[in-house]
Amino acid sequence: MWRTGWGSGGGLACPLCCWAGGGAVPLFIDLPTTEEVHTWATTSGAWVPLTFIGAYAVATLLPIPKNVLSAAAGLAFGLTIGIGLVWLAAMIGAAASFGLAGSAYRRQRLLLRTGRDAHARRRTTSTVIAK
Repeated sequence: MWRTGWGSGGGLACPLCCWAGGGAVPLFIDLPTTEEVHTWATTSGAWVPLTFIGAYAVATLLPIPKNVLSAAAGLAFGLTIGIGLVWLAAMIGAAASFGLAGSAYRRQRLLLRTGRDAHARRRTTSTVIAK
């Protein structure tokens, strides 16, 4: 019988290749230093923090890891300003998330009250909130 998974060693090949490939990227691509990134972000004007806030707020609505963006904010803007930008962007993203969920819930309840949606009668409040 064939063994598969982490115990056989075959399942370890993919994570090792990904790790080795990711580690090889700086060998082939000229990446900027931390000082260059910080200098670029602080001298490029007000559009850089505003763009970061917008991108982070949208990322808050998506199922992607935000820790990389948080670390990038600290790298580009410094620790204190980076923390402030990440906090502000996360609050904007959370408010947008609550607004989207609330509007979907209100629309569903309105359709239930007016009787325009035959399928809405079968749905309960918990399924509307879970969507």
